[in-house]
Amino acid sequence: MVPIYSRAFSEEELNELVKFYESPIGRKMTRALPQIVSESMAAGQQWAGEVLKRLRTRLKEKGYSVSAG
Repeated sequence: MVPIYSRAFSEEELNELVKFYESPIGRKMTRALPQIVSESMAAGQQWAGEVLKRLRTRLKEKGYSVSAG
């Protein structure tokens, strides 16, 4: 993992990240992030479903054959 992180961050930046994740807000973020990601994914799926529904309606209005799948 070291080569991957070292390409993205300097040693000083990594030290700052460690400080952040050891801080109270960093620990809170670590605890909250799984729920935030889960809710974000669900919201994105709902949004995409609504967009797809509108797209299918518009395509049907223009005479295209649209499958439900």
